[in-house]
Amino acid sequence: MTTIQYNQDPASTGDPIQNLQIDNSQATQNEIHIVDTLFTKNAGIMDKLAVEATDCIIIGVIFIVFSLPQTNNLIKKILPVSANSPYILIGIKTLAVMISYWLIKHFYLSRREIII
Repeated sequence: MTTIQYNQDPASTGDPIQNLQIDNSQATQNEIHIVDTLFTKNAGIMDKLAVEATDCIIIGVIFIVFSLPQTNNLIKKILPVSANSPYILIGIKTLAVMISYWLIKHFYLSRREIII
């Protein structure tokens, strides 16, 4: 049976910083973008509130659009079964709001963040 011998000397763990190699070449734009993405600065309270407010505003606007009587009439024309029960209509509108929010959040806003 073989055993692994570990070095118990805490002074010999890793390389000292003075002995590490240095790369003096200029960083590419891609490398700068990766570093900026990985090591983002801590957002302030106002930045966090702005991000949270955009979610609330998006949900509020979608809710208003799907609460309009014109939307109810359109859904009843497309799906006649929703005219029989208000619960079916509410269920369909709930699904429509969730899908709309997901599409806006993951496609429109995610592309906008990449451009910035």
